[in-house]
Amino acid sequence: MAVSPAVIWFVLALAAAGVEMMIGSVYLLAVAVAAAAAGAVAWFGLTLSWQLAVCALTTLLGAVLIRMRRRPQNDPADELMALDAGRHVTVADVADDGTAVVQYRGAPWTARAETGRLQPGIWRILRVDGTQLVLTSVTQ
Repeated sequence: MAVSPAVIWFVLALAAAGVEMMIGSVYLLAVAVAAAAAGAVAWFGLTLSWQLAVCALTTLLGAVLIRMRRRPQNDPADELMALDAGRHVTVADVADDGTAVVQYRGAPWTARAETGRLQPGIWRILRVDGTQLVLTSVTQ
């Protein structure tokens, strides 16, 4: 008794889906869908070359779609840095290069103006750039 290539592809699809359920890798879901697509191509009577090409292309497309969907929209580090935005700091002394050392959250920070030079006074934190606070004038 000969087994149809379509049946083999569908069994492979079910096996990949079963393993997917056990280990939780979303990428195996793309493999299962690709095997089912190759089974459909085999059911329509196309050659093994076409079946393999459809399986490969469907796997690639599925992996790319999963990768795009799973990419984090907001980096957690960016969210933590954004907590400082809008806070106020006092600039007392300005160095010759236009930067200053300010006290913020109980620690000394190097601060620089977004544009121009810092002047003594109260400034608003625009963002954190590495280990520097980027400040903007409160009056802006």
